[in-house]
Amino acid sequence: LELFHKKYKNMNASTFKEKFTKEDFTKYHIEADKHDMRDVDGPQSKIANMLQLKNKKSYVAIDLGCGMNRLKNMEQVNKMKWTSVDAIPIDDNVIEANLGNMPEIEEETYDIAVLNRAIWSRDYENILKEAHRILKIGGTLIICEACRRWTKDKKENILPGIVKECGFNIVEEIGTNYMDGHTFQYITCMK
Repeated sequence: LELFHKKYKNMNASTFKEKFTKEDFTKYHIEADKHDMRDVDGPQSKIANMLQLKNKKSYVAIDLGCGMNRLKNMEQVNKMKWTSVDAIPIDDNVIEANLGNMPEIEEETYDIAVLNRAIWSRDYENILKEAHRILKIGGTLIICEACRRWTKDKKENILPGIVKECGFNIVEEIGTNYMDGHTFQYITCMK
């Protein structure tokens, strides 16, 4: 998993598909699943639980960087109308797109957006700005990222500040204090 992450950090969203094959993508997600098993409430389940109160047919949601495209089928969120997007689509139900530039997705379309470990690349600000662009006013974005990736010199977590700079208001932070010892951090924010 660490080898994949080192490779990711040197890419940007537009070059991902050129340097990462579908086979690599599948191998990565197998390893990520093993890593997630270390937490009782893994990232996907945690996000689904965080969104459970919004599980209504009237909500439209988008899973940006959906990976194996599992979130939309979880019971806690399965009433929402989901769109799944990734640079490498796992199946025909996933829209192939560069998360940092999605002109095919209209502005202010979604009530909910999820970035579950999907802002790993060098152009992460573009990804956050695109999430902001496609969310409706008052829309909710949930971000899950590894804590270690965003802590500068193990003293300060820079991700909340970047999220704010991209136009979001943070509603809740879980695990963003590096000293808490969390593997993953969750940021719920609104446009």
